[in-house]
Amino acid sequence: MRPKAAQVQALAHAIVLGLSKRELIKPKVDLVTIQQRIAELLYRNFEEEAALEREAEEMAEQHLRGRENLDRRKVVLGIKERLARERGFVL
Repeated sequence: MRPKAAQVQALAHAIVLGLSKRELIKPKVDLVTIQQRIAELLYRNFEEEAALEREAEEMAEQHLRGRENLDRRKVVLGIKERLARERGFVL
């Protein structure tokens, strides 16, 4: 499930606000710029995960041909986890 733009923006805002309130960051640029960059990174991460999901779906489709007794979601999840681990992608 891909999050809505407003959800990503709210998450980025919460991250920046939390880090700045606890003085865990000493920004060299304004907080809005940092929030926008975090949102961009989140969007990219969600896109990469969606691509990984599509690839896992395709691989599962090939694997499941003639094997109706296997749970499709479990197979897709297993493939997705393996691909993520091989690529160093954190789910």
